[in-house]
Amino acid sequence: MAEAAVGTRQVFDYNHSSDVEYKQLREQAQRHFKTHKQLSAESQQAYKNGDKGRAKQLSDKSHQEHRQFQQLNNRAAEFVFVENNKDSMSNEIDLHGLYVSEAEYVVKKRLIYGNSHGEQDIRIIVGKGKHSSGGVAKIKPAVEGLCQEAKFQWGMDSKNDGVIVVNAQNGNIPNQWHKDVESVDSTINQPSTYQPAQQMQYAPQQQQTNANNNNNNNNNNNNDVFSSILKLLCICIQKNM
Repeated sequence: MAEAAVGTRQVFDYNHSSDVEYKQLREQAQRHFKTHKQLSAESQQAYKNGDKGRAKQLSDKSHQEHRQFQQLNNRAAEFVFVENNKDSMSNEIDLHGLYVSEAEYVVKKRLIYGNSHGEQDIRIIVGKGKHSSGGVAKIKPAVEGLCQEAKFQWGMDSKNDGVIVVNAQNGNIPNQWHKDVESVDSTINQPSTYQPAQQMQYAPQQQQTNANNNNNNNNNNNNDVFSSILKLLCICIQKNM
């Protein structure tokens, strides 16, 4: 993590979405997605031509490519979230480098907890869109939409328009949020692939137990969608307890 000293205070660069490892994972994921789409189209054409055997073979290969696409994206999300948040304050989450769907899960999870515990100052680092395609922010409007949906009091940080400050004490969490979060949580049954020692030692005991049990159940299902994100989110939350 890059850092610079300003007087006696250190200022950290938390945005690891420019890291080579992160970029490579996202790029590899896109290559697999492109191959998945191509194979899927070829499978459909083979089926239309009456060659069901070849259609099945191509379909199976297409699904394999899609699994690789998902797994690589999950690793990228895991890497960037862990790196960007390992030094975050307890009331702070950094969404740099996450795709919108990934960021929405994290925000819903964090705000559900904040609402149930009456937190009044949750700081969500959404960035300014400089790293988005075309320089158009995607995470920021998505988070703003979630805050409006739950009727939270929120606004931009007066000194940094890349940070949304949320008062989660009041508001009304939509029932769908709970369903969305539970849906993702229910798929998390595999150990993390990226575990910085300093952070993972603070993971909840139940999370560690589940990870150990699942070391013997390593299958090809892509069920670790946000496993380390959930773990680190639990770590951030525990700082408030």
